[in-house]
Amino acid sequence: MTTTQSKKVGSATEPCGGMEGGVVVKVLASDSGKPLGSGWVQLTGPTTIRKKTNDAGQVSFSDIEPGTYEVTLGLSNRFLRRYLAPTADPVSVEMGQLVPVMVQADPISPATLKVNVVRIGSGDPVPKAIVRLLGPTSEQESADSNGSAQLSQLLPGNYSVAVRLPGNLSRAYNKPSPQEITLASGANETITIELEYLLSSLQLTLRREDSKIVVTDSIPIQIRGRSPQTQNTNAKGIATFDELRPGTYDITARIPTDLEERYEAVEQQVDLKAGQTIKTDVFVKWFQWLEYRLVDSEGRPLRKARVRLKGKQTMEKTSDAEGWVRFTKLPPGSYQIESIETQEPTVLQQINS
Repeated sequence: MTTTQSKKVGSATEPCGGMEGGVVVKVLASDSGKPLGSGWVQLTGPTTIRKKTNDAGQVSFSDIEPGTYEVTLGLSNRFLRRYLAPTADPVSVEMGQLVPVMVQADPISPATLKVNVVRIGSGDPVPKAIVRLLGPTSEQESADSNGSAQLSQLLPGNYSVAVRLPGNLSRAYNKPSPQEITLASGANETITIELEYLLSSLQLTLRREDSKIVVTDSIPIQIRGRSPQTQNTNAKGIATFDELRPGTYDITARIPTDLEERYEAVEQQVDLKAGQTIKTDVFVKWFQWLEYRLVDSEGRPLRKARVRLKGKQTMEKTSDAEGWVRFTKLPPGSYQIESIETQEPTVLQQINS
């Protein structure tokens, strides 16, 4: 608030004597009426003059050219956090006049800013994001479980609000550009900063080439790329991979040794984009197997008998010391024993397939 009142310098019998005009500025606190000293006042008009106020909050400008002057004021550092920078109306100075100007500075009411950090699209909160405020008051606060950071006791003015992500969060989200905001005295503002989620998910179902799901065994599936992982299939034949960086991944089922006669891995590729979830199938080659036991008419095992199997694939095997012969890695199809080479009558027992 500004109060001005012009008065003549000198008297009727002793006029100004050609003296030019003057301005006296006094700065007070509006809540207590106490002077706010050690600040500065600048007059801008026909001439520009800047002076420091004394401890009484007062400064005098004498012998200045007549005209209209803009009055600009600044408080000392010890008052900047307690009072708003005061403003004053322009003053008109005439020849021989002294213009007193009283300016009152209003006390500052601290401002509050709430920053919500969320994921773009879903609106899910991003806990632990670090919110940094730069401006008249510099503050830093971590977002809570709701993705919110509360910054209080802020001086009014212009601020830049930036978000920093600690640890693994820094690779999960993009780094957003700072937001600008102006806080008035006593303001209670809320802003939302959205982050783009960069990581992807992959859900793989392990199937045989005939499209049947492989559910009888827990089989490791390996993905190779920017975020390599290995996960075992569950009871439904599904393996899930989370927090994957976007990019191209090679996918392979790692067949355990005891299952190598039944399955063979087939390598595949998948391209993941930022924030994408893909559900797809991983195929393995599936083989049948046939096992027989060769015995003579009295049930004794026949060793070293040559057995020829014919079908989608033709194979020959020799029976072991117990009369067993086993055909493995057979492509699905129909098979039959074509011939058995032995010196003795043979009884063929098919055990399983």
